[in-house]
Amino acid sequence: MRTLNPSQVNTRSRPAGRGPGRALAKGRANLPARSTSGVINSLAILRRLAFILVSSVTVVSGIVAVQNGYLDQTQKVIAALWAEVPDLPKIPIKEIEVIGVQYLDPAEVIAAAGPLAGQSILAVSLKNIRANVVALGWVKDATIVRQLPNKLLITVAERQGYALWQHQDILRLIDRDGVEITREKLTLFAGLPLVVGKGAPEKVAELSVLLESEPALMPFVISAVRVGERRWNIQMRNGAEVMLPEHHAQLAWKRLAELQQQHGLLHRDIVSLDLRIPDRLTIRPNKGAELGKRKDLNT
Repeated sequence: MRTLNPSQVNTRSRPAGRGPGRALAKGRANLPARSTSGVINSLAILRRLAFILVSSVTVVSGIVAVQNGYLDQTQKVIAALWAEVPDLPKIPIKEIEVIGVQYLDPAEVIAAAGPLAGQSILAVSLKNIRANVVALGWVKDATIVRQLPNKLLITVAERQGYALWQHQDILRLIDRDGVEITREKLTLFAGLPLVVGKGAPEKVAELSVLLESEPALMPFVISAVRVGERRWNIQMRNGAEVMLPEHHAQLAWKRLAELQQQHGLLHRDIVSLDLRIPDRLTIRPNKGAELGKRKDLNT
């Protein structure tokens, strides 16, 4: 039997998975020293991989936008990743663009979004930014998107003014859902219908359906007064006040449209038209108006 001197044993490791005969080193002392350049190269590779991962997730999250709850969790993971890998650039926000605004000042939107300038574009919460922007009266919805490397894009959907609401001597612009938009620069909306009284905004959507059900009457409408938070009185351009019932108001409004078509009722000198009782119309003419017209219209 041939005896081998220990110095003659080949201690080079074979690549993993190449079968038996691989020499296993025992203890650190027997492992070859890793060069400094190898460590640096490994760290550089790690940084590149982390940057690619962070950038990829960020782009995807920007496309998906910001409205799902899990997205905010994703951003927290991204921020943690950046914090764990030293020497990666933090990419401060340098530009914020606002689009979709007509009545709002973009500067007002940026101010509402929060103190973002200089913050890391990957660390800020898009969900929180959106919540701040949507809190503005004019904003119905908003989408916040990251545009790498250093830009935030805020897209705003503004509310549409539907009516002016007067209550306790204060005038406000509201949308079709009764949401208050603003109390400023209301002269821009002087042509909108006026609704008056407590509880009017909550019922303005129903009112709009009622009024728009008879397009021929719409040009005559000036304002609508909520009475006792139960029903509407409609002020017409000829000075007449149309009293609608609490229930079945749309039937009464339809009846008024028929009377207007048949008799030109809203072209006459009338103070009030009471439609609160079904199948009955009570007309109060203006002083000096011919009383004979009242009889004609009640037949």
